[in-house]
Amino acid sequence: MIVDWTDEFDRWLIHAEEQGGRLLAVATALLQELNDLPAKPTEETATFKHVRQARRHELWRVAHPFDPAVAVGSSAGSPATRKS
Repeated sequence: MIVDWTDEFDRWLIHAEEQGGRLLAVATALLQELNDLPAKPTEETATFKHVRQARRHELWRVAHPFDPAVAVGSSAGSPATRKS
């Protein structure tokens, strides 16, 4: 899967790279999970959860195990994939 992101996320990621540590490790692992997908998810997993409230586009939440020192929130979607 091709992974792309907004300018806002890019600024956040640059800041995380400068800080290093656990936050960067989790963010990098989640981006790698996205990159390794051969296609959009077809079922929910511990990492990928379907966002049912999404109306305009199909949207998936990318999650990581709870870690009180890290809070990474991200989602993945495809603007080309329209819901009826």
